[in-house]
Amino acid sequence: MTYLQDVENMSRQHLEELLGPIDDSSWAQACLPTRLGGLGIASPSKFATCAFLGSYFTVLPTVSLLLSSLFDSLDSSMELSMLQQFNEIHLPADAALTPTGLSQLLTDGVKLQSHLTHISESLAFSSLSQSLDPSQRLWLHSCAKYMPHWVRCCPNKQVGTFMQNQDFRLAILNRIRGLRFPLNASCTSGENDHMVLAIDPNGHHCTGCKNGGGIHRRHDKVVRVIFDEASLAGIQASMEPPNLISDNQSRPGDIFFPFWSFGRSLAMDISIVVPTRFSDNIHSAEHNAQEALETAYQEKVKKHAENCRNHGIMFQPLIFDTAGSIHPQSYKFLLEIVKLRALRLGLSNSEALHQFFHRLSATLQIGNAQCILYHDTCMKLYV
Repeated sequence: MTYLQDVENMSRQHLEELLGPIDDSSWAQACLPTRLGGLGIASPSKFATCAFLGSYFTVLPTVSLLLSSLFDSLDSSMELSMLQQFNEIHLPADAALTPTGLSQLLTDGVKLQSHLTHISESLAFSSLSQSLDPSQRLWLHSCAKYMPHWVRCCPNKQVGTFMQNQDFRLAILNRIRGLRFPLNASCTSGENDHMVLAIDPNGHHCTGCKNGGGIHRRHDKVVRVIFDEASLAGIQASMEPPNLISDNQSRPGDIFFPFWSFGRSLAMDISIVVPTRFSDNIHSAEHNAQEALETAYQEKVKKHAENCRNHGIMFQPLIFDTAGSIHPQSYKFLLEIVKLRALRLGLSNSEALHQFFHRLSATLQIGNAQCILYHDTCMKLYV
């Protein structure tokens, strides 16, 4: 399959013309589907066998019927060779597929090529994950959750999905761990000019650094997207209302709904965290990707929920991480708002959902890119 590898090499060459040089690990992530944290660049050399087996066994019953009067049997040598190759690459010996097994999958209504492709993709994700250090492994698992919409959405200024070339390039590099900061790169904290913080090689420090105000601008833009969605849904809302908790300095309301459920008001507080701050824990990367969100969620609840409850206000944290993951409860709540907009505007739920998360995810990644760009004194070495 040398010619297929040549096609794949050309794809990598074109990507590097846009992004700059990337290593094999970043390229492997780019070849993953967006639902697994990649860019959706298909690898023809990896999926050729899936395509052949899927096509072969799909048409085999029809071909056998048509040719049964001419041939006693069909030559199955190529079929067996390709199936053996797929098993050797993708499956352990005790789980190897057989011609009978594939035929049974078709009988059960399984789309065979998609099924085999999913096996191949899952193995590629697992293999890449195991090859990474804890911090990068955690980042990969975080990228594989909830909001890859910005990677594949059409850029449109009117709906808020347009990204400047530089922002898009930095967001892509950040996603596939292609940023390369020097080992001695550092940043002076905006909170204390005497505190010098190291910048990790992949630049995750930048998307959580208060220096330059980038994280505050990103936060405000994300708040605006959610506020606009609520307004389109016909929900009365206000941003950062003053004195929400009259006898306390607590400020839980990035967005406030005075009438939400059974006459009760609701305050939403939005936070964006960097998932890799949990990379040193002993749990699995998939668990840690959720732990960063869960910890931030519980911190918000601990800080604001009781004060809000004492004033008759419902409280809902909305927690995101810089890779695009969302806390499950936050995601569930946002779905309710999206469904209200769909009902009000006569859209399907799926159409409204895609529109909203296209805009939300693009806004978040633009904010990340601006945070990274602020640290340009280090970036001059590779941009």
